[in-house]
Amino acid sequence: MTKKLKTLEEKIRELVPGLQEQKYEEQEQVTEDVGDFVRQATQPTGRVNTYEEPIRLSHVLLAIVRTGKSYQMSIHGKAKYANDEVMYFHHDDFNYNISNDRLDSQSEEVIDFLYKIICE
Repeated sequence: MTKKLKTLEEKIRELVPGLQEQKYEEQEQVTEDVGDFVRQATQPTGRVNTYEEPIRLSHVLLAIVRTGKSYQMSIHGKAKYANDEVMYFHHDDFNYNISNDRLDSQSEEVIDFLYKIICE
């Protein structure tokens, strides 16, 4: 992960509070022989895992609005279709992969473009 992408993700998570990380405690299955039968139970392991929801295009757009900055931007481009689904939105400077709209799946050009809008 590049430094720009990391900074961009942190800023988007700050602007879109619903994206905060979620913590959960792991559970494990325990089997115990008790006389003529086997008893199974679930118990906490004591390990806590953290899950971060991936940042998607909708979160990026919401973060842009929440920066409070005014933008006047016109993007003229072409959409590439496959099986009636938009796969990429092509602009002269970048291609935004819509079929996999996670921020961490986008090209460096897209990250640079969004970084300028959201972080600078």
